[in-house]
Amino acid sequence: MKRSYSLLVLLILPVISRADIKDNLSYLSSYASTALFPTSYFLDLNTSADALRSSLKGMKWAGSWLPGQGSYSDLQNSYLYPPKGLVSDSVLKQLMHFNDVTVATAEVPAFISNHPLRMDADLGEKEQDFIKQRLRAAAKTFQKSNTQTVSIAPDTNLIKNPHPYGYALDTGLQEGIDAPRIAVCCSGGGFRAMIATLGFWQGMSDTGMVDSVLYSANLSGSTWCTIPWCIGASLENLLATYQKYAKVGVGSQTFADLKKYIAPSIKTEQIKDKFMSAFLWEQPLSSVRGLYGPLIGQMTLAAWDDPQLRSTHDTKMPYQSSQYLYFWQAMDFIKDGTNRPFPIATSLIPYKGNFNEVSTKIAARQKSSNGIWMEFNPESVGFEYFDAKKNLTGVFIPTFSLGRIFNAQHQEPSRWYRIFTNKKLLGYASDPAPAHTLDYWEGTWGSAFTVSPADIYRIFFNQVPPTDDKGTDKLKSSSAISDRIMGLLGGLVTKGAGTVSNLKDVRLFPAVFNNFAPFADSPIQAATFTAVDAGIDFNLPFPPLLRQSRAVDLIIVGDWSAPSPKDPAKELRLAENWAQVRGVPFPKIIESAFYKDLYDRPMTLFNEYKDGQTGPAILYIPLNNNQFNSPDFNVDTCLANACSTFNFDYFKNGIDSVKDLSDETYRTVWGVYPQIREVVQNLVIAKNNKKPFVMTMKDVSTLEVLTA
Repeated sequence: MKRSYSLLVLLILPVISRADIKDNLSYLSSYASTALFPTSYFLDLNTSADALRSSLKGMKWAGSWLPGQGSYSDLQNSYLYPPKGLVSDSVLKQLMHFNDVTVATAEVPAFISNHPLRMDADLGEKEQDFIKQRLRAAAKTFQKSNTQTVSIAPDTNLIKNPHPYGYALDTGLQEGIDAPRIAVCCSGGGFRAMIATLGFWQGMSDTGMVDSVLYSANLSGSTWCTIPWCIGASLENLLATYQKYAKVGVGSQTFADLKKYIAPSIKTEQIKDKFMSAFLWEQPLSSVRGLYGPLIGQMTLAAWDDPQLRSTHDTKMPYQSSQYLYFWQAMDFIKDGTNRPFPIATSLIPYKGNFNEVSTKIAARQKSSNGIWMEFNPESVGFEYFDAKKNLTGVFIPTFSLGRIFNAQHQEPSRWYRIFTNKKLLGYASDPAPAHTLDYWEGTWGSAFTVSPADIYRIFFNQVPPTDDKGTDKLKSSSAISDRIMGLLGGLVTKGAGTVSNLKDVRLFPAVFNNFAPFADSPIQAATFTAVDAGIDFNLPFPPLLRQSRAVDLIIVGDWSAPSPKDPAKELRLAENWAQVRGVPFPKIIESAFYKDLYDRPMTLFNEYKDGQTGPAILYIPLNNNQFNSPDFNVDTCLANACSTFNFDYFKNGIDSVKDLSDETYRTVWGVYPQIREVVQNLVIAKNNKKPFVMTMKDVSTLEVLTA
């Protein structure tokens, strides 16, 4: 069927002015802000889309307006699946299967047992099966070495061992004892985080430690590396992709660079199809979906469809458009537990614009200062929250169903009693819809540009983690200070005191999703909600790893945030505060004896708990200059140039900073390998003896630089 560009023209024009959500629009227009900005600023793409859809649905035949088209549902169905040739037959078959099932709560008659909308904080069945498979495979890495002499020195000359040796323990894991649950937690930081994460995984792979990792939680830039890797791209594929595409400068040359490096590889037909698909299936529109997401997808996922990359590296991945990859595909790749850890990506649902109550009240109830952390994994998407009775619960849907509209399902009363009885609410169920592509989610996970003025103020001037347990009081005072200052700013700019102050929570072009949790107990009641870069809260994705059901023993943290010796490990301290406020076990950071000088070491173990508490140990690896640097690389110099958070171009003055930065984190992993091995050895002994793991940094051997 011929696809029309007519609707696209009508839809794309408002993007130039404003591609924001209705909630923000109504919030802004309820004040006198229009006195300061032209009317076009408030033109809301989704309001226009709603009106246009209503007109189309009201016509008996869309063909009376769009020649060549049938009914509205015919038009919808023509955009339900990817255009021909962009995905394999097996992927298309799976997408069609997803639309044959209903996702619903258990009370709905159409409920399908293996595709539920879960209203709990449990793990999904596929994740539970994966854990069993992965821990069984990981147990091999915790065994005693079967040779008399095993070198465990870091290979600081970067000479690859032909056979990764894992931990080569002196005391192995006993038969019948559960393997340690080790997780990796990588920060955001734009392309810097993406490339640093690549070097980290290269080091974990070459040492053989990667096979012991059960989970990988990621945020913003680190998702751009880890998630494609966990779908099936090799580390070599990713390195080649970054070296080809990470050449886009930020500044006057941006558009020229986009045209030179990116535009020829992104087909406008594909972007048009995705935009039209979202419109026709009543999914919120934004520039993250239509512009930014496809760009990030091409720069990070091109190993699947770039002819040059495929021919150069002889990839075994089947052809698939980088614009039509899906996160659920990772489950097919990792399900036997031998290929990759279970990948988790994160975003933040900010209180402002998504909730009806005052944000300080929501923050106190949800025990989180800036929003609710949302997780994306190959099986489920959702979030944990505190219900009206202050019990921790959650809501999770199958990954393929994010974007669907979930409607209330009712049971009609008996015909004789309808006049006296209301309909009985059974639960919620969804209609079929196109599955979200991975590039849109990558854009959502790494959308630091959606920061609001209030976020900027908080992050740079007032985000100081408290050092005691009075977290909620601090949250209230922080918000009050922010409100007063922004209110003062409004008063200075205009005599209408309520004008500019109410722009403090505006977010430019954020990702928007249909609400999959509209039930009475849900903290989100609007039809749609905004999701932003989780680094707007703090830059380390601990929340999904601290879920009680995951029972993680050791978290290896790669913090690629810009180091600040005056405020050491700020993001780690913010994570500590988040956990303290929520009552989640977390080792002492600010009170640890090893906190103040952590930037003098390439790694620090935090495992000191208050009396009676137990929880995961944290092995913290920051991005800093250390004894394992290559002679011609300096972290501070790179941060001031190529490694800036908002920079894409890693090829300046003849320097390949992709290779240099990934080598830095690679060398660091090799450098601290003996200490990681030592920590894991003690963890295995604790497991064998069925005792708590109590090792601290004072028990870790001194780091040395060893050369081959």
